Amino acid sequence: MAKKRREPFADDGRTVADMSGVSEGRPRMIVPRGRKAPPRPEENDATPPQAAEFLTREEKRAVTFAAIRAALLVALIFIGGAALFILFCVHVWFR
Repeated sequence: MAKKRREPFADDGRTVADMSGVSEGRPRMIVPRGRKAPPRPEENDATPPQAAEFLTREEKRAVTFAAIRAALLVALIFIGGAALFILFCVHVWFR
């Protein structure tokens, strides 16, 4: 079987798909009311600021507790499902 020879790629400047992130019918990112947008790093700043630097101590604590509550909810759902399965097995399936 003969291999096909490919011609070298030549960019002619045409746009096949707009990759700007903004398209018709798609909303732009809007900062909610009551909140200020995070400050932009200066152009000559070598290291970009971390996301955790924008949160206050109370906000960090609230985020942590919300994540723990969400994880506990998922764990309780799994434990409840396992308990129901065991009850089903003992009282229905294994009789």
